Amino acid sequence: MTLPKKHDRSRSLTLLGLLALISSAGSGLLALLMLASPWLASTVAPDEAATVQIDMRSAAIQAFLFLSAAAALALMGFGSLRFRRWVRPLMLVFAWTWLLTGLAVMAFLFASLETIVAASSAEPLPPAMAMFVKAFVVTVMAVGWVLLPLVFVLGYTSKKIAETCAHHHPSPCWTDRCPTPVLGLSLGFAAGAYLAPVGAVYGVVPFFGWMLGGTPALLLHIAGAATCLYLAWATYRRRPDGWWGSLLLLTLLGVSVALTLLRVGATGMYAAFGYPEAQLEALRGIEPVLNRFGLWMTAAMTAGSALYLWVLRKGFGVGLPGDRPDPLIARDSRV
Repeated sequence: MTLPKKHDRSRSLTLLGLLALISSAGSGLLALLMLASPWLASTVAPDEAATVQIDMRSAAIQAFLFLSAAAALALMGFGSLRFRRWVRPLMLVFAWTWLLTGLAVMAFLFASLETIVAASSAEPLPPAMAMFVKAFVVTVMAVGWVLLPLVFVLGYTSKKIAETCAHHHPSPCWTDRCPTPVLGLSLGFAAGAYLAPVGAVYGVVPFFGWMLGGTPALLLHIAGAATCLYLAWATYRRRPDGWWGSLLLLTLLGVSVALTLLRVGATGMYAAFGYPEAQLEALRGIEPVLNRFGLWMTAAMTAGSALYLWVLRKGFGVGLPGDRPDPLIARDSRV
């Protein structure tokens, strides 16, 4: 069957795929920049090489995250160029996660930009220079963290994009077995299991007001990874215990982080992670902002997760008596 020309979005998929590949290259360059940060610090400020300290674990972890994002974007970029049907749900999950993270980053930036700019120089910057620095930072961050993911969200949300992918790739695939909103939850837990070894590099973990280290921290990371793997499977299969387990885990995580921020503080947490003293000293200048933002963001993420799960509850068979089937989930399951 020929796809009507007015429904064909092959050109849009090609452009979106190319943009994903460009974004993948950019993410890869940022990973290299993270790995080269010690050398760059000594080159930019050779006279202060002894005082400029770079936490190599943090630099390596950031490089790993950027490389992971680059690999995901490359995969979805090539899939988009080939009009694969799995590209749309995966890119929507990835882009929405990217966008929501970017909005949190921008919120923190606006809350702390004045303090960061003031602390970045020993001498106060001239007003014009300070304004230029703020505008440049905000513009770059807005493009990378908000504009790009928004383009992907708007592009792949189109039902005609879905029709085009289904036309070129008519065979069902694994992403068709799970509604996209639930698929995002499952992939989120899979990502949690994937990243658990990364967090274990620090050797400590926040735990209800304390920073656990040593063997207890390692065991907690292993248990967390195993739990995330199970929940990734259970939510993908839309099992009721997957829904209840997700609600319990996300709530406990939020409470644990909030209590640790209240008792230990942001700088205390970074100190436990082993950040160099020079970086800790810089963080102390914005610690009130870090603490307030961390608490508000933790509360927002915990409440948002609970609301998200509440909306999806009927897809797991956890609806209240008298609930009707969710039309969004029912429709999405047939795509």
